Amino acid sequence: MTIGVVWASELIRHPMVVPTSLTHRKSAPPRAANDDPDPFASLNEAFDRAREADHPSTLAPTEWAARFMPALRNAAFVGIVRSIIERSHKAFWGDKDPTSALVFDANTRPPPGDPMAEAIVRAHRKLVADPSGAGWYALTLFCLARMAAVNAKTGYDSDQWTDLTLLWFDLDTKMFDGHGAAVATLIVRLDRDIMKGNLFQLIGDRSRHGLAEAAINATDAQLFT
Repeated sequence: MTIGVVWASELIRHPMVVPTSLTHRKSAPPRAANDDPDPFASLNEAFDRAREADHPSTLAPTEWAARFMPALRNAAFVGIVRSIIERSHKAFWGDKDPTSALVFDANTRPPPGDPMAEAIVRAHRKLVADPSGAGWYALTLFCLARMAAVNAKTGYDSDQWTDLTLLWFDLDTKMFDGHGAAVATLIVRLDRDIMKGNLFQLIGDRSRHGLAEAAINATDAQLFT
């Protein structure tokens, strides 16, 4: 699992993925719920840290992984991750054409020899060949990070910020910074209170598309080599 965390860092903090993290917004939040700025104090501090030279964005994958490892001491979090992986297996075992996951929105099927197509096929073979391998943990953590980043951006751009919006903000920032213990706590809370125990299904059923997004942005990561 340790190697999987290192591989996850390569994906989550890849230069093509980093700009989508809320941590790298250039300005502080434009508004606060109920005109009260206090709920956003910690978020504003995170924005300030993002502009400092010693922000964790300079961490090597192994350093980020070391920061994240305390998450693995949270048995509930590890249980969720493993449940996601088990759910993902079902989608991958029956997938005869991994490149089909690259076809979504305005994207069309890549031509033969396309680097993204070749990368996703290599990764798919690696994952299927080792059902408990490092790649599954890397993919699962990446999918969780993307879930946080997408929902944080959606919430940031919305007209109203709720407690759930703030949870997405916190999870996105903590994931990017590698605060493993905090990430684990937030994921367990999200699964228990919001997803009602169905987070494994939500992520597991979409893991193929998570792999496609990783292939589009980070073909040079170890998962694809």
